[in-house]
Amino acid sequence: MKRIHTACLQICVFATFLLLAPALRGQDKMTQQRQKHFCLQDKVALSGYDPVSYFEMDAPVKGKPQFAHTYQGITYHFVNVRHLESFKKNPSRYEPAYGGWCAFALGKTGKKLAANVECFKIINNRLFVFYQAKGMNALELWNQDEANMQKRADVFWEKILASPTR
Repeated sequence: MKRIHTACLQICVFATFLLLAPALRGQDKMTQQRQKHFCLQDKVALSGYDPVSYFEMDAPVKGKPQFAHTYQGITYHFVNVRHLESFKKNPSRYEPAYGGWCAFALGKTGKKLAANVECFKIINNRLFVFYQAKGMNALELWNQDEANMQKRADVFWEKILASPTR
């Protein structure tokens, strides 16, 4: 009787694996797509800045590797456990728009350009980051036509996500 029970258990485990394998492959593909489309520095989003700090502090703050968390293939660093737990409760609230690429460049040209993650704006509870260097501040240009730029950036971003080559 014990052999029959063990054999049934093995069959159930194998059947469960067969049922879950396609879902796991799909999840792995989604993770790879997100990693491909996010602006990552040393495999970390927002150049290591804590995404929650943009919303809860006066300025963005560099997170600490000991408070790292990976969400759907994207790793974030946090300044403390409280910020980490806030992110875990609602990651979509804190993730940067357009994968952390410069929102203005995306809206203007449809191209991904690395942003200065200290140059940012929160619009409707959504984090946008912008290029800022060599005397150019993309946030100032964005502000001149924000509604139109955001619409264009949203359209370009959807095209990027849909394209297997971008």
